[in-house]
Order: sequence, then C-alpha cells, then structure tokens
Amino acid sequence: MHSRAAASSGQACHSTVRRLVCLALATAALSAGVAFPATAALPTKAAHYLSNFADDSANDVYFAVSRSGRTLKLIDLNVDEMPCTNGRTAFVSESGALRTRLRVAPDGSFSVTFVAPQEDLDVFTASQEFWLSGVFIRRGKAARVVVRSRQVGEGGTVCDSGDRRLTLRRTRRNPFPDQ
Repeated sequence: MHSRAAASSGQACHSTVRRLVCLALATAALSAGVAFPATAALPTKAAHYLSNFADDSANDVYFAVSRSGRTLKLIDLNVDEMPCTNGRTAFVSESGALRTRLRVAPDGSFSVTFVAPQEDLDVFTASQEFWLSGVFIRRGKAARVVVRSRQVGEGGTVCDSGDRRLTLRRTRRNPFPDQ
C-alpha cells in the first residue's frame, strides 16, 4: 500500500514538473521575442490589390480577385534593376502576362511560376520566367507577396532579380479601368 501511494505521488510530481518545464519554456520563448506568423486571410471578392504604383516604385505587382474570391486574374508585374552577369541591369514589365487564372488556396495563399512564350520575348532573349507567391493578410485588406524574375539572353547572359518582397493593399476600384 505504501509503495502504491509513493508511486502515485511520484507520477503526480513528475507530471507537475513537466508542466512547469513546459510553462517555463513557453515563457522564455515569448520573452525572447519569437514571432508568431501572421494569420492568413481570404481575399476580398472582386477587389483589386496593388503595391507601389502611386509612388513610381520600380517593383510593382497588381492583380484583381474574381467575383467568387477563389482566383486571381489580370496579374501585372514590374521588376526593375535586375543585375545581369555581364554587369548591366535589366528591367522587366509584364502587363497581363499571366493570362491564366491563379487559384487561391483555402488558407489564403497562392503561388505560380510563369514562363513567357517564345513569341512574347525580345529577339535577344532566350527565356524569361516569373515567380509570384503570397498570402492574404489582415482579413483580406492586404497581401504579402514575393516576386522574382529571371531572364536569359541568347549569349548566355543571366539577369536575376532575386526575391522581392512587397505588401499589396486592397482597393475596391480598379486603378486601371482600361484593363
């Protein structure tokens, strides 16, 4: 009987110690400034999202959300100052280049890789690729995106923008009514 009571009190002590250790670790993580990821959101239906078009920034992204809120359309990308292996810099502007609709996942994230068709390329460009990924944040009021562009010239020159991080803001009106 005595051993059974000692065993149960030992288990209680062990579980209490475990709880205290977990609590101490959680407190230490919070005080160390560990950032928790922002909660993803869904896009606002039929809204438009754009980055820095108003302040003439060189890195711009624009897209519209479908009426159902499940896809993105009319995606425009502008990537400036892509360093090239020959020492020069390149500029890429793809207005409406992504002709397909981009599906938004249930958690509010999206991602696409686009390869420009040969007929859309400059005569001295061998290939051009774009990457766009992101997530909607702040209850659909904004979107955080990562955009990248890579261009290969016919002589083997490679121009790569690297990952460009942008925050797009929602607007209800189309900033480009001609699209």
